[in-house]
Amino acid sequence: MLDRADELVEKIRLGEDAYLEYKQVVFAGKRVQAPARNVVADALAAFANSRGGVFVLGVEDKQRAIVGIPLERLDDAERPLREVCRDAIDPPLAPTIERLFLPTPARGKVAVVKVDRRAASSSTSRRAAMCIAWAPKSARCRRTISPACSSSAARRA
Repeated sequence: MLDRADELVEKIRLGEDAYLEYKQVVFAGKRVQAPARNVVADALAAFANSRGGVFVLGVEDKQRAIVGIPLERLDDAERPLREVCRDAIDPPLAPTIERLFLPTPARGKVAVVKVDRRAASSSTSRRAAMCIAWAPKSARCRRTISPACSSSAARRA
């Protein structure tokens, strides 16, 4: 789904829909301040409960501007991402992370992180996703993936 950079850029220009969600990453020191943990968890659980979708970090919401993530901060953004996928969604998501460059009119190419949640034949693959978010230890609210999604995937396996 949206495997080519030019396809992804065009889709971002059209705006968010049932298969595309994007957020800008904001850092506070070494931590990711935004997007909020619950926003990312809700989007990924929705993708896992449906036919999937693409979640892109490094895109400003309102203007649909590709702002990117500093290359030296990609690891800082990825570490808490895995915690959200593990701790905020039930059953936990198995993240697959894709880093890529997208072109921008003003700044040339910038790095973004793409989350691709595709439908698959096994329940483990079906629940696979990628996300990035900041997860404070005190916030332990979990999103649940519908049993219907997991069981229907298991029957097809």
